[in-house]
Amino acid sequence: MKKLLCAVSFVLLVSTAAFPASSQFAISGGYLKFTGSNSDLWSGGFYVSGHGLIQVTQGFYVGLEGAYHRWGLDDNHFQDFIDYYSLYGIEATISGSASNIQIFPCIRYEFVHAGSFRPFIHLGGGLSIMNAKAEASVSFLGYADSVKVDESGTRIGGNIGIGARILTSNTMGIEALALFNLYSGEGGGSANWFTIGVGMSFGR
Repeated sequence: MKKLLCAVSFVLLVSTAAFPASSQFAISGGYLKFTGSNSDLWSGGFYVSGHGLIQVTQGFYVGLEGAYHRWGLDDNHFQDFIDYYSLYGIEATISGSASNIQIFPCIRYEFVHAGSFRPFIHLGGGLSIMNAKAEASVSFLGYADSVKVDESGTRIGGNIGIGARILTSNTMGIEALALFNLYSGEGGGSANWFTIGVGMSFGR
């Protein structure tokens, strides 16, 4: 995983270094919330991301983005289950987390090409790597047992959203971005989540 993230970072840096007069590089992070079926099982999480963009025409950019997302099971959802078994002297625990890595070619269009405030629409799609782990355990009068789940998959994913850059100088700015993310699972299943965050952008 470390090698994968390093490779993405290298590509982003090369893409912006090769076209310094007409490119952007940004790093950002923020909050995410799982949506769709079984969304109540998961608590909010966080993400970090970076992208490099090359300007093709005025306001239109193409590039590459990489992101890491992580969230966990919502303890409150399972509290009734845990409390019920505790009435009979049975200690039960449930824990788990999920993570996702995205490596997407992407496009972006800025609606305003002058001034310091530049709203845009963003679209990406490509390789999406999902990993989920969960464990349920019980103990009673010295007896203990547990069940573990550890699944991962590499599928096609995508994202779409809106945002804005606020330029603080000719080559630096603050970027805010909200995205809807989609992961296409096996057997026709899917997972989706929203992200919202802020970061720093460099370039024009």
